[in-house]
Amino acid sequence: SLVCSIFNPFTGEIAIEACDEKIKSIEVQLVRVETCGCADGYSKDGNNF
Repeated sequence: SLVCSIFNPFTGEIAIEACDEKIKSIEVQLVRVETCGCADGYSKDGNNF
């Protein structure tokens, strides 16, 4: 798990070390996870954006 500030740009690299097929594109998916606490415990909900 990694926590990132959404107010700063995301930077970095993706390295593909081996692949049997030609790669046409790579898709990056961002997921926001919300955690709510209550008497019964915690609930987590993930949303794509």
